[in-house]
Amino acid sequence: MKTKLLLPILLLASGCSDVVNDEYATYELAQQDRLFDRGWLPDILPSSTSQIEVNNYLDINTSEGRFRIYEPQLSEFIAKLTQTPSKGEYLFTDNDNTWTFKITDDSLVTYRLNKTKH
Repeated sequence: MKTKLLLPILLLASGCSDVVNDEYATYELAQQDRLFDRGWLPDILPSSTSQIEVNNYLDINTSEGRFRIYEPQLSEFIAKLTQTPSKGEYLFTDNDNTWTFKITDDSLVTYRLNKTKH
């Protein structure tokens, strides 16, 4: 009897993960999977963007991840963003979505998506 009760309790305690992780070698592959249409990343990334990794937290409707953009496209991407007081940190807002991008010297861009609450 104890064994029959233990399994459901353990399953409930472990919880279900509402995180979807995806990796795309190229911008084209991310586009084919409708990553930008679904709103996890804004469609302002250059087509040369590569090594895209996204972690979508469905339960809290946010996302974080990283990708690479090399020059000269990196400068074109940065021109579409608003710089914050922090070095290498930028924002992009589209409707209720705000992405924070952090750019390192080796062309690695990390991001976090936050939804505006009304």
